[in-house]
Amino acid sequence: MEEKKHETTNQAHVLFDRFVQATTCKGTLKAFQELCDHLELKPKDYHSFYHKLKSK
Repeated sequence: MEEKKHETTNQAHVLFDRFVQATTCKGTLKAFQELCDHLELKPKDYHSFYHKLKSK
């Protein structure tokens, strides 16, 4: 169980790095969507989105 959580965390780091390093608008949007999908976050919930993203 701990190993699965570690893999999920590592994947989130990879996706976040991809998002930060994107060089085009299309690449940034795609990376952002992949990150949100992986973390099961809905960016439309803007009142609490940043806090949820940061905690995950």
